Amino acid sequence: MRYPGFTICLFAAITFFTAQLFSQPLAKIEGRVYDRQNRQPLTGVNVFLVDTQLGAVTDSAGNFAIISIAPGQYKLRATMIGYESFEIGSLKISAGERRRIDLLMTPRVIEMSAVTIEARRQKSRQDILSTGLHELSPRRAKNLAGGGEDVFRALQTIPGVLARSDFNARLYIRGGRPDQNLVLMDGVSVYDPYRLFGLVSMFNPETVTDVKLLAGGFSANYGDRLSAVLDIANRNGSDTSPFRANINTSLTNASFVAEGRLPGRKVGSWIFSSRRTYYDLILSNLTDAGSFPNFFDVQGKINLATDAAGTLDFTFVNSRERTDILTTDKDAKDEEQSRPDSIAALDRQDQTILSLRHRRLFSKKLSSSTLLSHYRNGNVTSFGARFPLRGFIFSAQADLQTTETALRQDFSYTANSQHAIDFGASIARQRAENFWRFFTDNPAILLADAIRFTDHSPTFMKSGAYVQDLWQLSSRVTIQPGLRWDYSSFVDQHIISPRFSLLYDANILTRIRFATGLYSQFPGYETLQGEGFRVSLQNVKALGIRAERAAHFLASVERKLDTQWTLRVDGYYKSLQDLLVPQLGDTTWLVVTNRDSVGVRTELQQTKYFTFQPQNNANGFSRGLEILLEKRADGPSKLNGWVGYAYALVRGTEPDNGRFFLRYDQRHTITAVAECRLGRKWQLDMRWQAGSGFPYQKTVYTVEVVEDANRNGRLDVYEDRNLNGRLDRGEDRNGNGKLDVANPQTGLPDERTIEMSDDIRNRAGNNRLPWTSRLDLRLSYFPKFWNASWVFYLDVINAYNRRNVQDINYDPKTKSDEALYGIPLVPTIGVSVRF
Repeated sequence: MRYPGFTICLFAAITFFTAQLFSQPLAKIEGRVYDRQNRQPLTGVNVFLVDTQLGAVTDSAGNFAIISIAPGQYKLRATMIGYESFEIGSLKISAGERRRIDLLMTPRVIEMSAVTIEARRQKSRQDILSTGLHELSPRRAKNLAGGGEDVFRALQTIPGVLARSDFNARLYIRGGRPDQNLVLMDGVSVYDPYRLFGLVSMFNPETVTDVKLLAGGFSANYGDRLSAVLDIANRNGSDTSPFRANINTSLTNASFVAEGRLPGRKVGSWIFSSRRTYYDLILSNLTDAGSFPNFFDVQGKINLATDAAGTLDFTFVNSRERTDILTTDKDAKDEEQSRPDSIAALDRQDQTILSLRHRRLFSKKLSSSTLLSHYRNGNVTSFGARFPLRGFIFSAQADLQTTETALRQDFSYTANSQHAIDFGASIARQRAENFWRFFTDNPAILLADAIRFTDHSPTFMKSGAYVQDLWQLSSRVTIQPGLRWDYSSFVDQHIISPRFSLLYDANILTRIRFATGLYSQFPGYETLQGEGFRVSLQNVKALGIRAERAAHFLASVERKLDTQWTLRVDGYYKSLQDLLVPQLGDTTWLVVTNRDSVGVRTELQQTKYFTFQPQNNANGFSRGLEILLEKRADGPSKLNGWVGYAYALVRGTEPDNGRFFLRYDQRHTITAVAECRLGRKWQLDMRWQAGSGFPYQKTVYTVEVVEDANRNGRLDVYEDRNLNGRLDRGEDRNGNGKLDVANPQTGLPDERTIEMSDDIRNRAGNNRLPWTSRLDLRLSYFPKFWNASWVFYLDVINAYNRRNVQDINYDPKTKSDEALYGIPLVPTIGVSVRF
């Protein structure tokens, strides 16, 4: 395509003016829902127009708004578990009218049949059909004990969702890598949704309104990802007042949120938020080692009703992360003889997201959504270290920038209450700039040319289109067949992916779901920013590199046990094909076989090393069983929460290495989450999680590798890095003019050792970390004073201070394993105020 920018702009203009041409003046209903007894606003009430697809859910202040209503006669209904239904039997709406209605709902115990029917109406038909769907409320993410008020860490309490360590919020979902998850923010693909090197996510629960996790079997409107979908929507600002604000502190950062209605007579709202770390400001005054990892971001959203039939949303995100660390020994007189190693690390990351979305209702049956977005993420990292006593140095520099401009158009046609067709298309122009340089004179580190130096900046197009038909065959059976097409000019590959979902209402208490489909993911540098693996993608077409593929098979049974308790059992199998894995190369290195006073004896040995050149020569599978027992009561219940168990098995297969276990294969995971209300002003939250050990590559022996720069198979006599014609001091520390046999300061052999494993791909999977468990507690107090609502909380991570092993490293000095432990007992306090 020669003129992608012109094509995108033309497509957007045609869509917008076509929408304006066929629109008609429609109306809006807004209001607030209260508890009739205490007059407190109710959150999570489902307010909808009966026999239509129009409705809304009240926010934390009890507000709702139903937009794009065609003129006519309607029946308005409001439902919530634990309350009587509220209904207005005859409601006449005129063209362009803006009607305000405040509702009072009466608490009561509802019969089982009524609860089941009304609870189902609180979700869209698409959500009800989705087999792998889990929804997380922002309130639960904010109040979760030990979660740091982070959305991604809250998602880790869902069965099938894992984190590899306490220090990482990256999500491994049902056997998929983090880069295989499609992360959407208001419909925009976000390739690096993390802050602080993955410690937390970019999403603030104060500004999020909807968090949907599709753990597999997702419908045809989602594409170019292999494992799961995280569809997260930012909320609109409150339009009940011109200004509201909230200030909050959490474990890692402080945030500020301001919102209000648009000025003048415009119908709409705005919201603005900002976050910044604060611990770095404190630590920088205690040491001169540099700036500790920190971030600052701003997000905003403006929602505007263009007329009675359409809305326009503008969203922006801008963030920056900085790290600048330098460790040296100021007391050392001779830096060549400096006792500790000196290390310098510099990291700069900047992210910008801009999006403009126009929604329009042409009629009661046809609606559209047009999304134009721009995404840019730049990451510059440099790292250097000098090991004077070990006689080597190394340095690395990595620059990775991804820029994507995309246009997406979606249509939804509802023929009747039993039949709805969705279809749409997208086109995106992406440019990736990948620069990588690595240098070391340590002979124990073998590097391929692609690792030593890479400079690749491809520009390419990605396109996709889909159609899906949600069809209610009977009162009990609903199906949704779908078909998707994807194309990437980077690898010049077209892919057709059929999808299918089925919902069977066995009875009023039981639902059975099934989903299957084909899924694919094109290779690209942008996945590195979501913790994929570093690869060289130069000459991908010539090398025959293509998309990774998967086939999903999911089944789910959900049973209502009573008005509050729900039991859900999920089973899944994912077949993985054409997986990209770095290839192993064959080489030789010179190994010391004996050291004594006479000299050093060596021999050449064969070995393998990672080339970082990927190939689609790995297959695999992921299968598992998940059980979730949940109590959710929005009424007067004092206890809410859930208990979950997940069994999972993840394996890969290579032609030359056979089967191997992936590093995120956790066989058993148990989770318990509880929220207990202690009166009107106190709340206790608890999270307990235990899991079996992840596999790790165990070191079984070490070898000492020495320099053989001229490849003559013998130990080099001279190391002349500065080309001065003399032996470098790093190789002749005692000044005798001969190559050192031992370190003159310690008397020990030189530390040019490398850990070796007899199972480089972890084929057996026998080496596993021990079980881990952690209990987190959070006690919150909710007073009101100074015309503001306050929250004071005490959060305790790892309350019984268990030493959970996160990984195991081998120490060649002691010739033993050393455990790396997770977060110890950490109490924190925080405060939030809303005014």
